[in-house]
Amino acid sequence: MTRNWTVDIALQSTREDVRWELLTISEKKQVFSKLQSEIIREEREERRRRDKQQQEDFMEMLLENDNITLDTTFREAMALVASDRRFILVDEIRRETFWKDFLIERSRRKRKIEEVILNENIDAYIRFLEATDTIDISTTWKDFQKEMQNDTVFKNLHPIYQLKYFKKHMIILEDEQIMQEKEEQREIKDRSKILRNNFRELLKKHALQKNIHAKSRWIEFRPLIALEDAFIDLLDAPEGSTPAELFYDQVDELYPAYHKDKKKIVEILKSINYTVDKDSSLDDYLGATQKLAEDCQIDPSNLKVLFEILKKKDQRKVDKIKKTAKNNFFSVLKKAKLTENSSWEQIKNHLTVDATKQIQELPLTDEEMNELFVEHLQQRKEKDDFDSSSEELEEGLIRERTPTDLPRNHKERNGRDNDRRDYDRRDDRRRRRNRDYSRSRHRRRRDSPSSSDEDRRYRRRKRNRDDYDDYRDRKRKRSY
Repeated sequence: MTRNWTVDIALQSTREDVRWELLTISEKKQVFSKLQSEIIREEREERRRRDKQQQEDFMEMLLENDNITLDTTFREAMALVASDRRFILVDEIRRETFWKDFLIERSRRKRKIEEVILNENIDAYIRFLEATDTIDISTTWKDFQKEMQNDTVFKNLHPIYQLKYFKKHMIILEDEQIMQEKEEQREIKDRSKILRNNFRELLKKHALQKNIHAKSRWIEFRPLIALEDAFIDLLDAPEGSTPAELFYDQVDELYPAYHKDKKKIVEILKSINYTVDKDSSLDDYLGATQKLAEDCQIDPSNLKVLFEILKKKDQRKVDKIKKTAKNNFFSVLKKAKLTENSSWEQIKNHLTVDATKQIQELPLTDEEMNELFVEHLQQRKEKDDFDSSSEELEEGLIRERTPTDLPRNHKERNGRDNDRRDYDRRDDRRRRRNRDYSRSRHRRRRDSPSSSDEDRRYRRRKRNRDDYDDYRDRKRKRSY
């Protein structure tokens, strides 16, 4: 049986077979169709295997011939293999199809070989970049090209890939440097942190020894630790807080306790009616307050600190009073007529009654007045501020006012004149603005549709004549 048989041929060929007689006509047709389909399928598979084998043999034939390249034409290639049995077995139509497949396969193999070669050259180039010591992050592509222009590894690679992997290598170097810098910075921070902790321990030790209190100053405390290793090491720390900053951090921690103790000490001083002045002694102060301070659990160092603060406060108050008295004394002497040979004994008897009374009210002794007079006389000698017209002093003679004393009054008067002129200018500007606004308002009213002649006449009739005349006069004044 072949694929070309019909049902009639099959029935005629098998009519003598007993098995065939057992089937009906329809069953026979079904068996025939199934068998015929199987034969057709087997023939198709056989033809496909044969064509595939012919194609493989044809491709192998073309690949074995070294004279055939991608630039060879179809006719030239066929002429080179015309005597080969594998060429003869393939018909002409399929030869051209196999030739196209060959070109595709040859191109694929060529690309694959080129990729392998390129990857090998790239790997060699990368290994060279990693192994060389002449490249760092400051190396430029131009300098690298000049240095490597005769190198085989460099020349085997296309310039595009040369630049591409050079950039990648530079990025790697930069990342490594950044990581190295971060690691160094982390080590520096850790070392600085250890040094700061050591110095804090030293400060806490001195705080327990009462060498540091809430009002301590760095300039006074530094000599105590100038030779300590923790202080010397922290001076060399590359970053972080300085010793002075850490010192004042420790002082800030002590301040809340000092503030509480200060309130208690002030209440104790008020209760015992004890006042600290500039002449008070520490022994008397402690004798008066120490027992009560112990009952109130006050830190003895804060007790001493507050004593020094109160003493300095009273001293500043006294110094301020003396400074005020000195300035008042000098102001009296400036009005007096002095010569280079004047003395305080001569001047004090020739002052006016008001000047004498003012000096007597000053909290100064005769000795202090004499010293201040000598100082004032020396200042006037340096400035040569003496009246040379007369050598003798008259009782109650006061230096007359000179033109140099007058500018202040002139300035005040000129200032008032300037203020008046500024006010007049502002008033003028205000009037001009009102006038411009009035003009623009009436101009808009004339241009608007609601300001027609009839509407204007209607508004005029609503007013009586006298009111309208007044309105017209006011309008004219505003327009000027």
